[in-house]
Amino acid sequence: MLRNHDAEKAVLGCVLAGRATLDDCGLLAAEDFDHPMHRDVWAAVLRVHAARKPIDGLAVAEALHAAGKLAAIGTGVMDLEESCPILAHAASYAEMVRQAAMARRLDAMLTDAARANRAGTPPAEVALAASAKLAQLSSAVRERRRTFRDAMEVTLERFHDIRAGGYEHYIPTGIDVWDELLGGMERGKLELLCAYPSVGKGAVAGRILLNLAQASRKASLFSLEDPEIWLPKRYLAAASGVPVRRLMEAQRLSVHDENNIEHAVMQSREWGENLLIDDRSGLTAEQIGVAARQDVVQHGAQVIVVDNASEIDIASGDDRHDVRTANAVRVLRNVAKDLNVPVLLLMHLKKSGNTTKEPRFIRPNTELLKNSGAFAEAARKIVALWLDEDDKDSIIGTVLKQTEGEKDIDFAMPFHASAGLVRSKGGRKRQGDTGYSEDARGAA
Repeated sequence: MLRNHDAEKAVLGCVLAGRATLDDCGLLAAEDFDHPMHRDVWAAVLRVHAARKPIDGLAVAEALHAAGKLAAIGTGVMDLEESCPILAHAASYAEMVRQAAMARRLDAMLTDAARANRAGTPPAEVALAASAKLAQLSSAVRERRRTFRDAMEVTLERFHDIRAGGYEHYIPTGIDVWDELLGGMERGKLELLCAYPSVGKGAVAGRILLNLAQASRKASLFSLEDPEIWLPKRYLAAASGVPVRRLMEAQRLSVHDENNIEHAVMQSREWGENLLIDDRSGLTAEQIGVAARQDVVQHGAQVIVVDNASEIDIASGDDRHDVRTANAVRVLRNVAKDLNVPVLLLMHLKKSGNTTKEPRFIRPNTELLKNSGAFAEAARKIVALWLDEDDKDSIIGTVLKQTEGEKDIDFAMPFHASAGLVRSKGGRKRQGDTGYSEDARGAA
């Protein structure tokens, strides 16, 4: 049923007569009402509630008058107030309103998709756009309100499953020092891995992805910046001992090197299906969100990695860049939350301020978070990478943010330079890095 005006009328009557609260109605939005008058009256109800005033016919009428809507509605508010059903089951009527609104949105989505298809839009684009809208609709179907007692029961079940070995709240990266200090990657959270160019985001993210795949954990990589072969090249270099650059040159390799490469290729066939790679450029956050949901639901991906934030297409939509960015962040955060997977987002740091020192050799500080906008605000963990001129065989990670754990700590990961990957073993927590450089500012 696309419309249920009787249910809309019943909800309004219950609330205006004081026989139901907004909580009983489950936070209905004005857009959930199809009848124009009902929509305007409910919008007025919400404004009265926001002003922390008692909800009754007089207060709602005053709100309608202030919005210039009362003249058109006339005695409609009084009629609605008197229309409260004898059996005032507001929650049931509200659910009918919600279901009808969902049906209208689904109908509009299918209509838009059919219209775009008939207009000659490539079918793949139509399907992707429709999938994004369908994912938004499906996420809204979930029950809206739960009690603390409900949440406690879920928590206790998680505790039991964790201790029984059936659930992992933190998914290990396989990088020993990272997992020791940070626990791994937390399910349901958006995490940032940021650095200046040529410091090692790919070296760290690549190692994490390979470790996950080799440990029989499925992961999904959205490689917006580089073609799909960047990670296989680095794997082959690390596994065979042949530097990445030499792998890609025409110079003939020794029999020993060729055998090592062949052996590495054969080994990768045992776990290669565990790593999903999408290297399409210019994807929007919504398109990434749809594909990520498919990877998790259909293919069992446990971790999502996006490389990187600056390559996400946010050109369309609202004119304000900050609003478009905030929407992209919200989409990625919701993927993590709704699917209970960690989403690791790679991000460039942007140099600003006057300094003669190369930014990649400057220890990042918390000032970077002030200019990194919605990404840093939404992330629950932020690790910034940098290089130390006195420790050239390592990539240094600084924990700038961690909502459940220690922060302002540094750790070193051994760097396999010829392969472009950090090593899983041999990392260490650094001692004595307690001061912050005043030269580093800004993030993009």
